[in-house]
This record gives sequence, structure tokens and C-alpha cells, in this order.
Amino acid sequence: MLTILFSFAITGLFAYTRNWILNNIIAEALAIFCLEMMKLSTFKTGMVLLMLLFFYDIYWVFGSQATFGDNVMVTVAKSLDIPIKLLFPTTFPESMQEFVFYEGKFSLLGLGDIAIPGIFIALCLRFDYFNAFNVDKEKTFKFSKPYFYSCLLSYFVGLSITLYVLNVFGHAQPALLYLSPACILSVILCSLAKKQFYSIFEFISETDSDSDSSIELPNSDPNPNPNPNPKAGETADKKKVPGKTETKVKATESKSADKKKHNIEKSPLRRRLYTEEKEHPKARTTRFSEEEIPVEELLGNRMTLRNRKVV
Repeated sequence: MLTILFSFAITGLFAYTRNWILNNIIAEALAIFCLEMMKLSTFKTGMVLLMLLFFYDIYWVFGSQATFGDNVMVTVAKSLDIPIKLLFPTTFPESMQEFVFYEGKFSLLGLGDIAIPGIFIALCLRFDYFNAFNVDKEKTFKFSKPYFYSCLLSYFVGLSITLYVLNVFGHAQPALLYLSPACILSVILCSLAKKQFYSIFEFISETDSDSDSSIELPNSDPNPNPNPNPKAGETADKKKVPGKTETKVKATESKSADKKKHNIEKSPLRRRLYTEEKEHPKARTTRFSEEEIPVEELLGNRMTLRNRKVV
């Protein structure tokens, strides 16, 4: 409720005053919302999108004047007095009052220059998460983020170059002219350094609902067995369970076994996997949803997880 009241208050004040600070607050909220709603699934999609927007931004900033007689991108950005851009004063005011109510010239940064590279950087973070929990098997909530940090740093470097060129030449600059190559090259160079160049192009990010159940987090087993000997542990558990409870446990186990048998008979893939597991019981396996896939087969497919959900 307080959030709704605060949102209405900020929006109402901006509509009345058109203050640049309130404009930036609303614009940043919209950018965060875009990062929450939009997600990339693969690095191939992200890189193609950044490359296409690279040429798109160049044309509408530099080439549109020859076609339409005016710089379309700059004209639209200046004419629309709505929070779709971040405003930065070009001169530093002498007092705090002049800073808050600044009415001079502004430098503009469109929300597209934040949201599009932002979802690519978010994909880098998910790839770091995948490496930590599925490849390196680091069972901890703190994991290394080489791709995320390198791409984020490259974004700020590209943005700094944009502002520098803008001040030197005094002409509007397409931010994606510098941001797109910076983000793409940072991921490629990091993958070469970590020897994961092919892995980044084969990586497919899961959705939020799948990722919550796809990775086995520390202490995720609701009923851990402290006894390494399963038979001894089973005997000890049976001694603790009274007669009625023991019967109920056996009935539940029987239903679970029947369900597993039904699933195996219903699916040819599960039937094949079940047969291979019986023939090679000592094969190392990685747990998948309702099925088990040998690690050797998984690595042979170069970690392609398009049709499989890791549990």
C-alpha cells in the first residue's frame, strides 16, 4: 500500500513540475521493470540482438538526417517530455537549489541503452550460476561471476567512451555503437580465457519456474539420511515407526513404485534409460526430472539442455 501511494506521489509531482530528478526516478523504475520482464534464453540471441541494434542506432542518429532532413532519434527524444530517458545536466549548478530545479541543457540516455544491454548482462549472471551449480558443483550460494563482472565493467567502459566522444565532438552519439561491441567482446574474451567458447553458444537458460527446481541447492533434501549405510538406516527407521505408521509408509512406497513403473512403461525414453541403468548400474549419472541421464552422454552432447530439465 505504501509503495502504491509513493508511486502515485512521485508520478503526480513529476506531472506537475516536470522535474528532471523525478523523471530519472520513474525512468529507472521502468528500466528495472524491463529487466524483470524481459529475458534472453541464449547468447546467440543476445549477440544477434545487440548487433542488429548496433546498426539500427547508427542509422537513426547519423543516417536519418540525410533521409528525413533531420536527426530523427534526437528530435523524438527531445520532443517527448515523458520518462523514457535519463537526464544529466551538462553544467554543474553552483547551489543545491539550482541543482534540484536545473533548467539548462541536458545529456540524454535512452532506456533502450539500459534495458537491452541489461538483459544481456543478466544472461551472463545466469550462465555464471549454471557453471557454479551444474559444472563446478559448488554447493554454495556465493559463486564466482566472471562473465557478469566482465560484461558489467565493459558496459561502464562503453558508456564512458560514449560520454567522452559526446563532449569532444559536441554531437549526439548512438550509445549502442559503443555498448554493443563492449558487451559482446567481453563475453567472448572471457569464454576464451576460461576455455568455454563453445559452451556459451550451446547454453540455454531456463525460465524462472524451471530454474527454481532445476538446481539442487545445499541441504535441499528434505529427508537426509545421516547413516551412510542405507540398510542400517532403513532398519533403524523401521524400529522407530509404530505398526500403523509402518503400514502407511509401506503403502506410500508401493504407490511410488507403481507410479514409477507406469511412467517407465508409458515413455520409450524412460524405458530405454531404465534398461541402460540396469545393464550398467555403476555408471555415473546426473539426476534429471523423472529420468536419469549418464554424464558421459550429457558431456557428449556438449551440455545441451534444450529438452532436459536438471533437477
